[in-house]
Amino acid sequence: MDFISKELGITREEILGGSRRREISEVRSVFCYVCLRRVGLTGRQLSEALRMSPGGIHSASVRGEAFVRENGDLEKSLTSYLNN
Repeated sequence: MDFISKELGITREEILGGSRRREISEVRSVFCYVCLRRVGLTGRQLSEALRMSPGGIHSASVRGEAFVRENGDLEKSLTSYLNN
């Protein structure tokens, strides 16, 4: 979470909070994508941590994946970070 927070300029508290502001929501979506698809956490674990429904977690992860793919520099940084 710290990497995503630093890379995208949103605090840890904002990611975990319930704000629906666009910038925060996008970063939260990236966080969901990374946790589900790259790290291997379950939707239930994320659902409890973020206080979101499992369906909301899934939708967010799909949006997060699209955001990462559209931002090539972020994708490279993320891949590099996760491979170390």
